[in-house]
Amino acid sequence: MDMLENTSRKWTTTLCLTALLVGGVGPAAAADSICQETNENLLNGPPATRMAVVRSWFGADCTEIPDPFWAAVDDGKWTNGPVVLPSDRAMILAQLAENGHDRALTTVVSVLESGQWPNESALSPAQGIRLIRSLEGSLDRYYTGLLLDIYEQIERVDVREAVLLALSGAEPIVARIPAFEAYWGEDERLKAAAEVALASWSSDSAEDQLIETMKALEGEAILSWARRIARKNGIPIPAGKEKESGD
Repeated sequence: MDMLENTSRKWTTTLCLTALLVGGVGPAAAADSICQETNENLLNGPPATRMAVVRSWFGADCTEIPDPFWAAVDDGKWTNGPVVLPSDRAMILAQLAENGHDRALTTVVSVLESGQWPNESALSPAQGIRLIRSLEGSLDRYYTGLLLDIYEQIERVDVREAVLLALSGAEPIVARIPAFEAYWGEDERLKAAAEVALASWSSDSAEDQLIETMKALEGEAILSWARRIARKNGIPIPAGKEKESGD
């Protein structure tokens, strides 16, 4: 039996014993124990065991983010050296963002805009997709604009699909524009995602939703994108300033 296996068993046993001990004092006490001990537990053990600690922390609804979380996100490795798997790195940041932590949301935006992690390592498409989906619950006009930019600039189907699904149900009406483009586009996978998104906003037809969107965006620069979609697909453009602006 090698040293890694011994260490793994030791830490797995420790976690199991902790669960048994705190189990007798009620859920609240168990959660408090997890929150208090996470920092220390993340300083030792193999990567898989540390990620078990991370998942326990999220499950306990803790509020104070442990420092090793930021080491994993910023540096791609734990505080004392072991490398964090790319998928785990994205999971930690995405989950923090989904929980509404300001620093995490700021980091998600920075990483998506630059295509790099804080230590300048490249953002993979799979990581990017996970971070895109993490913004679903925070889609104000700013975050929505970021996803619109990603949709326009990156032509990968899986990335565009993630954007469409993330935008589903978003309040800013500009969020609907990529769904219109995909709905009348040629890619069946994107069209399916667009149908989900459009259904999340209204039971009206895609054509009626596009017309209403153009009316609501009168005077905004992004209206030209909606009008291009309408013209391309023979949808009437509401009376407005398009003749004056030459859209």
